[in-house]
Amino acid sequence: MASALPLGRCFCPSRGRIPAPIRFRRCFCPSRGRIPAYISFSVAYMFKSLSTAGGVTRRVAFIDGSGQTAVCNCVVLAGIVYEGPASYVYAFSDYVDALRRRYGIAGELKWRELWRRGGAAAAEELEKLFDTAWVSLHYRGQASLAEALWSLMRRLRAHLYVVDDGLVNPRAFPRTISRPSHKVPGIQLADVLAGYHRRAACGRSGGT
Repeated sequence: MASALPLGRCFCPSRGRIPAPIRFRRCFCPSRGRIPAYISFSVAYMFKSLSTAGGVTRRVAFIDGSGQTAVCNCVVLAGIVYEGPASYVYAFSDYVDALRRRYGIAGELKWRELWRRGGAAAAEELEKLFDTAWVSLHYRGQASLAEALWSLMRRLRAHLYVVDDGLVNPRAFPRTISRPSHKVPGIQLADVLAGYHRRAACGRSGGT
C-alpha cells in the first residue's frame, strides 16, 4: 500500500500540506501530536484525488458597506456568497462583466452607477440567484460597525470572508481578509446590494 501512495510530504489535517522529508515514518502535526505516517499519506492522497476531480468547493462571502461612517448616520452592510472551487479573485467575474455590458458601465461596477442607469432590478436579481444577507445600523463608532459585521457573518456562514478595503480591520475577525473592490468582482456585487438596501432602510437613493 505504501508504495502506491505519494511519499516525501507530511499532511497535517489542520494546516494542509507541510513540506517535510519523511525520515522516521512519522509526521508531526503541531496541533495533534505525532500520527502514523501511513495515515498521513492516505489522507494526503485522498485530498489530492478530490482536488484533481473538480476542485474543492467552499463558501466565500464578499462584504461591503454603504453610507458614511459618521455618528448617527445610517449604514448598511451587505454580503453575497460564492460556492465553488474558483479563487475568490475570479468569483462572479463573468456575472459582473455581464452586468457592466447590460448597463453600459465602463469601469468598476458600483451601485450609484447602476442607479443612475435604472439598474435597481439588478440587485433584486442578485437576491433571487444567490445567497445574500444584509444588516442596517445607526453608526455610533467602530464598535457598532463591528457588532453589525459579526451579525452579518453569522448569517452568511462562510469559510472565508472578503471585505472591502478600509471597511474594518480584518485582523479583528476570523477567516477575514480585505481587498480593494476594483480588483474583486464579489465585493462589487456586495456594494450593489448594500446601496440597494440602504435606499430602502435609510431613504437614500444613491450611496457608495
